[in-house]
Amino acid sequence: MDIKSLNISGMKLEKLTVKLCFNGCGKGSSVKILAPNLQTFCWNDNDFAEKCLIQSFPKLMEGEISSCVLPANVSKVKVQSAANLLSSLSQVGSLCLSYRILEILLKIYLEFGGLPYSFMNLKTLQIYTDLRKADIPGIACIFRSSHAVRNLTITITAGCDIHSPPAGWENQAQSLSSFLCHLKVVNIVVWTNTIHESVINVVRFFLQHGRGLQKFVISSWHSKVHDQLATLFPRASTHLEGSWFYTNFINTQT
Repeated sequence: MDIKSLNISGMKLEKLTVKLCFNGCGKGSSVKILAPNLQTFCWNDNDFAEKCLIQSFPKLMEGEISSCVLPANVSKVKVQSAANLLSSLSQVGSLCLSYRILEILLKIYLEFGGLPYSFMNLKTLQIYTDLRKADIPGIACIFRSSHAVRNLTITITAGCDIHSPPAGWENQAQSLSSFLCHLKVVNIVVWTNTIHESVINVVRFFLQHGRGLQKFVISSWHSKVHDQLATLFPRASTHLEGSWFYTNFINTQT
């Protein structure tokens, strides 16, 4: 939808979805939202307005952000706008981030050194990614601002970068120590036809560095995944033994 300006004010508004807006808009686009009682906010398949004036949502329970804009086309002004949008969700309890927003998070990190606010109440984080090389530092950017997360789900889809190097994750380990220390449950959902090296690398990373992990679940279309990964890596957490299991979408075994 070719909307250049969006202004929403609703003191009683509790749920808001903005979808397919600002795509193809020229200069001067803006979004302004005032909704102090908002509990659910979805920003789906939008470009970013050049000016983002969104007040923080202090009662926000659920948030979802995806972007349809190619990261290469995001100007510095829109990178700042994206950072402002994410900052407005700083009180959220459950957050879902998808695909291209991860590369934009990388741009936020490169431009500003990271997000200006931490997600202090964020307990559940869900990420959809194809694990491209540029996704990893973007994911790390959100991890560094999410020290309270207990439950993490990463869904890896068919276009994943099969040659994603393990160093891409290992280079982030030290800066993510606080995030990894508090993390209790990790779910890895694999929507690929084969188990690529990039999938193995992300599993290795969490098993080796997740010192507080209590539960680790891998879901896949492949029954052989469990045998491939079950005894492949050492585990950092001593509390993982009793609750470590793998599952696929058809059969479950513990």
